[in-house]
Amino acid sequence: GQYPDTDIVTYRTIAETECEYICDRAFVPRFRRVTLDGRGDAEIWVPDNDLRAVTAVTMDGTAMTVGDLALLKVYQHRRLQRPTGQTWNVGQENLTVAYTYGLDAPPPDLKEMVLLRFKERIFAKSGIGVPSRAKSVSSEGTTVALNMASQLETGNPDVDSVFQRYSLRSADSGSGAEPRPVSRTMDFDPQFFSLYHGLRR
Repeated sequence: GQYPDTDIVTYRTIAETECEYICDRAFVPRFRRVTLDGRGDAEIWVPDNDLRAVTAVTMDGTAMTVGDLALLKVYQHRRLQRPTGQTWNVGQENLTVAYTYGLDAPPPDLKEMVLLRFKERIFAKSGIGVPSRAKSVSSEGTTVALNMASQLETGNPDVDSVFQRYSLRSADSGSGAEPRPVSRTMDFDPQFFSLYHGLRR
């Protein structure tokens, strides 16, 4: 093919990661393990939206039973709650939570835009198209300013409009909001699946 397999994998991952960072959610099922501080409350917050299930929890080194896990209330957006009258023990990095999160599959229009971003990234590496750092292009005496990428925008209006449609940042923090820090210690151990099942060069 035109591009080495290593480049295909690298730029595919870059495009997927960019999409999920901007939208603050995963569009395929993923797994994560985090280490948190217990605060003596009934609730704890994890860094991911679209929670699916909690698979394991240890508190002060003791694993919760299957029955205890079944009693946890798992909210869609970040929050886990113990049953009435039960709390998470106070401690520094005393909780380890393993869970799955993300949607079943990306919507077709979003998948198409991530594929477009993949193409833009890998073409830029090859020097195809407008240089990635260009702020404007000129042709036959006419200069056109280009949209520029930012922390939460790709700079491509077609892509950004679709990303914004599915973004949870704009839904709860306002369009263009900065990422919200989670004031708890975290140790990520991700299992990364792909939006591109069956991508062909």
